[in-house]
Amino acid sequence: MEKDTVFDITVKTFGEADGSFVLYEDDFETFAYEEGQNRIVIEKHPGEDVTIHSENGTMTKYRLVR
Repeated sequence: MEKDTVFDITVKTFGEADGSFVLYEDDFETFAYEEGQNRIVIEKHPGEDVTIHSENGTMTKYRLVR
């Protein structure tokens, strides 16, 4: 796997309820994930809208597939 690899994330939602979950990325070099770094948040909003964002502002490795 290359450093600039981009991963597609497909999220399937069911029902009307809002929700979110966190994907922790482990770089296999540090313990940054234990300190809350490298967190990717995926949220479902009203009307079936799904968003993905990084809590540290970098989103170069993941792409939401709709």
